[in-house]
Formats: sequence, C-alpha cells, structure tokens
Amino acid sequence: KLSTVWGGVAATANDALVVGGYLYEGNFELDCGSGNTAYFRSVIVGDTRVDSTEGGGKMTITSGKLSRGAIANDTGYMTVGRNNATGNSPYYGVGYLYINGGEVNMDRMTIGEKRADADLAGLGHVVLQGDSVINLPCEKTFDPPSMVGLKVNNGDFTWNDNGNSSVTSGFMSVNTATLIFQSADISFGTDGKGIVLEGGKPSGDGSAIFTTDALFDVTGLADTTNWVTLITAAGGIGFTN
Repeated sequence: KLSTVWGGVAATANDALVVGGYLYEGNFELDCGSGNTAYFRSVIVGDTRVDSTEGGGKMTITSGKLSRGAIANDTGYMTVGRNNATGNSPYYGVGYLYINGGEVNMDRMTIGEKRADADLAGLGHVVLQGDSVINLPCEKTFDPPSMVGLKVNNGDFTWNDNGNSSVTSGFMSVNTATLIFQSADISFGTDGKGIVLEGGKPSGDGSAIFTTDALFDVTGLADTTNWVTLITAAGGIGFTN
C-alpha cells in the first residue's frame, strides 16, 4: 500500500511498477490522499504467469493520482493483463484494476495485451466507480505512428457511474472485449457525454474503433425511454470487418 507521494513529474528515472509480475501474484493499493501524486514510468498489472494455478495481479486506487512524468522521460504506458510469452503459451497474465477514487493520468492504457509473436492476449478487468477519473491524453508519439489511448483488447471495462466519474482520451479501440455501462441515473461522465474522445491529440484523432467481436453490456442501466450517451467521439465511430 502506497500512502504517500512517489517519484516526480520531471524525474528522468521514475520507476516502473509491476503488480503480479513473472513468478509472483501481486496486490497493490494507492491511497496517497487528495492532491498527491505517485509518478511511475509505466505500470503493468498482471504479467505473464508460469502455470495455470498462479494468480494474477490486482491494483486498487482509492485516493490520489497515478500519473506518468514528463513525456520525454516516461512511456506513460499502463497495461492490465499482459502476455509476454512467445507462441501459444496458455499462461497469459491476468490483471484487475479497481479505481474506487482518485485519478489515473497515464498516456495510454491497454486492457489485455500480447507481444507480437504470442498467440493469446493477456486478460484484463477494469472497474471505474465513485468519484474517479481516467485521463489518457495520448501525447506520446511512436514510430511508425499509431493511435493509442484506451485499448480494450481482451477482457472488459466496467464503468459504474455512481459518482462524479469521467473518462477522457484521444482514441479508443475495442477488440475481443466488452464495455459494461452501469448507472442508476442514466448519465455517464461530465455533462452526460460518456467516454469523451478528443481530437487533435499527437497520437489520437478522437476516434473510436470497434471490431465485430466487441460487445456492449447495458443491462446495468435503469429502464428509460430517453437516449443515453455512452461515447462522444470528435473523430467519429467506426466498425471493422
């Protein structure tokens, strides 16, 4: 449990945080209080396992901010559930991230990731609730260029809007995964705009892309005859395949 500030916004050597890394199960809680920040270069929750009985990684954020430092120094990459093995190894990482308060201010987040030569992706589960914030500004650029932001690749992302929570990024993609929306007042985020994807970001044009395997689960919404906005995308919404 980290209950104080950590690292620095301008530090050239912020630490990488691995919760549930190779050979280990992991549990981590950030509870550093309002107005305080823990800076990490990158974060992995639930890395590659060594056998099927090994547990995953679990992170809980209850207060404070989890953030990357300066763009030039930190990758700002947050991964929940990663498979870093080669081939068809079934021991992919399983990660759980519960954001029960505070803010995640990384550059990008992938839920369920795999290396290029792996057959199976990791499995990730993220739950956002309470007065929590996810801000993924997509400021880090890559060569070759690629869109980054909120990538729900394998697993699920649950937004239980029972407070003043919000999700902002510059790009979103959903692959073999599920977006789960739960709300008693039928409104998500600031001004009811849902997940806000802003245009004009260095590595995000404000778009949302969904494959044919992407799913929406709205069974957690109260019955209503009104329209409910789940995503507001400056660059539009597209479907592949």
